[in-house]
Amino acid sequence: MDISEDIIQELQRDGVVVLRGVFRDWIEVLAAGVVEVMTHPSSLERSYRPKDGSSAFFQDYCNWPRIPAFRAFIFESCAAEVAARHSMRPIFP
Repeated sequence: MDISEDIIQELQRDGVVVLRGVFRDWIEVLAAGVVEVMTHPSSLERSYRPKDGSSAFFQDYCNWPRIPAFRAFIFESCAAEVAARHSMRPIFP
């Protein structure tokens, strides 16, 4: 994963950047992980389902060890490399 110096400078200036396509190969994998965790939540799941039928809020804490898709993303994607690319430099001057 090559992140240009321009992107790093933009991050330092604005505090946020868009890295389009960086995780494109992981979208389907992670979506399957979301389906799995929502189908089989852990004991830490604490969701809110409004009585009025509006959108529910689902949360389930720390599932990467038990959901293979999440674990694979952590250990096999370029996420660590992307983070390391700027971690030695201050984001805000």
